[in-house]
Amino acid sequence: MPTFPKVGLDALLTPENCAVLLIDHQPSQLAHVNSQEPTMVINNVTALAKTARAVEKQAAGAGEDA
Repeated sequence: MPTFPKVGLDALLTPENCAVLLIDHQPSQLAHVNSQEPTMVINNVTALAKTARAVEKQAAGAGEDA
C-alpha cells in the first residue's frame, strides 16, 4: 500500500516527531560563511536555540499537566 505525504496540520513539526541539532559554531567556521554576515549567523543560531528551548518547555509542561 503506498504511503501518502502528510498535509495540513498533520504535516507540521511537533516535539514528538522532530529534533533540533545545533553544531558547535566556531570562529573559523563563521569566517568561511560568505552568504551572510557572521553577526546574522550568530543571531539566527541564537534565535533557533531559544525557540527549541521554548518548544521543549511547552512540551514538558503539557505532559506534566496531563
